Amino acid sequence: MRLGALLLLCLLNISWAFSQAVDLENYALEETATPVGGFFLFGLVTGFPDAQFKEAMDSNFGGPSLGFTTSFGFNPYGNRRESPLLLGLDFTYHSFGRDQTTDPITNVLYKTSFNHYFVGPLARLYPIRKDKLIPFLEATAGLSILNSRIKTNEFDESGETFVLDSKSDKGFGYSIGIGFHTNRVKEDLEQLHTSFFMKLLYSWGDRSSYVKRDSVSVIDDVASYETGYTSTNMLQVQVGVLFY
Repeated sequence: MRLGALLLLCLLNISWAFSQAVDLENYALEETATPVGGFFLFGLVTGFPDAQFKEAMDSNFGGPSLGFTTSFGFNPYGNRRESPLLLGLDFTYHSFGRDQTTDPITNVLYKTSFNHYFVGPLARLYPIRKDKLIPFLEATAGLSILNSRIKTNEFDESGETFVLDSKSDKGFGYSIGIGFHTNRVKEDLEQLHTSFFMKLLYSWGDRSSYVKRDSVSVIDDVASYETGYTSTNMLQVQVGVLFY
């Protein structure tokens, strides 16, 4: 939590400095910079949960989560003018691994997965830039979902993997972060450009109900398990490709 507070204070200071240096009403990028009218990205994400969330999820990956993220943003002014602010939508998925248990009656192997999802609007702020790396500030707010799913490798009548039980708890989540992506040269302004991006963010979420690790039991295709409550706060590192 202290790390999140420090990151928030840092972003507020940067945003204040940006607002003092830039006239938002008459914003225009310098000639050597590249205007960003919109973007789409896909990347990999590693999450580092706070102490309570880490203990609850007991990740199979040694503590962190593994997953992916995708988002897009657009200029709210369209083609009428350039803007330092882009608006869009973000989706991020985290996996904390899975448990296995065998039904002693049917001898069927069941796997329980432990996941976290986020989906919601985003706002990305670009400062004035000249360098080959384009920095940005980003904030999101939306739906935080903690999910556990008990399923087998067998298929049901529709041809999908048979899901015995699924438990989800939904709440409010938000995040703030900083990042950068590589710039394109001035001669390529009219072309779609692929660049590398990296983002560091801290996300907060409501306390949520979850299925406790190693508590799932299945007897004659009937599942039982223990539940608890945990925070859903974590530090996230994202890397991937961005198109703009």
